[in-house]
Amino acid sequence: MKIQSIIVLCTVAIVGCGKSDPISGANKPKPTPEVKITTQNQNSLFPFAVGNSWTFAMEVTMESPNQPRSTGNLIVQYAVTKVTNEGGAIKATIDVSSNGKVQDQQIWSVDNTGIYQISSRPTPRTEPLIFEPKQPVIRFPVKDQENFRWTGKGLTPVNKKGSMKYVFKCDGNQTVDTEMGPMNSLFMQSGGTFATDEGVEGGLVINAWFSPGVGLARYRQEIITKTAKSTITMRLKSYNIKK
Repeated sequence: MKIQSIIVLCTVAIVGCGKSDPISGANKPKPTPEVKITTQNQNSLFPFAVGNSWTFAMEVTMESPNQPRSTGNLIVQYAVTKVTNEGGAIKATIDVSSNGKVQDQQIWSVDNTGIYQISSRPTPRTEPLIFEPKQPVIRFPVKDQENFRWTGKGLTPVNKKGSMKYVFKCDGNQTVDTEMGPMNSLFMQSGGTFATDEGVEGGLVINAWFSPGVGLARYRQEIITKTAKSTITMRLKSYNIKK
C-alpha cells in the first residue's frame, strides 16, 4: 500500500472521473475529551526519528461497472530510515513495505508551520515525484474547525503525475478504533479533485486520525473516477516510537 496523495500512504492504480464530496463525515466517531495539542507536542502527531515504525492492517475495496466488487487485505509497514535537519525543518525518509519488500519511499517534513509530504515514488524503481509546493497534512498551530487549501502538482491518487486541488479541515478530537483498541486522536478531513497529465480526472476524500505520541492511528481514503471507485482503510496494528 501507499497512500499516495495526502498522507498519503497507498496507491491504487485505477483510471477514469466522477464527483466526490470534498469533505465527508462518513464513519465519523463520537467526540471525546479534548486531545491537547500544543507547541510542545504538535510534532508528535507524526513523530520522525530513525527507527520509528508503524504497522497497519489494510483493506482495499475496488468497484467498477463491468467488474464485481473485490476486497483484499494486507499488512503494511511504514519505517523512518533517515532524518535530517534542514533550516529548522525536520525531513524524514519513510519506507513503505508489504510482504517484506519496499513498495514506496516517501519524504515528509515537519516545521513550526505544520506537517507536510514532500515526495513519493510512483513505483519502487522510479525517481520520486515532488509535490510542488509541498503538500500540507496538518497545519500548526492546530485550530479546531480550521479549513485550509492546497493547489499543486505531483503524484496523484491514481499513481500518475498531475495536478490536484484539495481542501483540509481540522475536525476536533475523537476516539477511533484501531487494531490496538480505541485511541484518542485529532481528526483531519481532506478532499478535492485531481487530473493527471494524461487527462484522467477524479475525486478524493480522506479521513485521517493522528494520536499524539503515536502518529497515524487510522486512515480512510476513497477515490472515484468515471470507471472505478476504490476505498482504502488502514488501522494501526502496532508501532515503535523512539523516545
